[in-house]
Amino acid sequence: MALASHTHCAHSFVMIKSDNTLIQWTCHVCHHGPFWFIWECRYCRLHTCRSCMDSA
Repeated sequence: MALASHTHCAHSFVMIKSDNTLIQWTCHVCHHGPFWFIWECRYCRLHTCRSCMDSA
């Protein structure tokens, strides 16, 4: 299954968390981070922080 484009996606975000300190994410929109949890779109796999999720 092909992923949707970030700009043409009807985003549906779920929070993903790291169980340890080895895996950390950065926001794909504002590039802030690292975070131990991030919001990921189910369809296009866009990773965003909480503040960018509201504007995506």
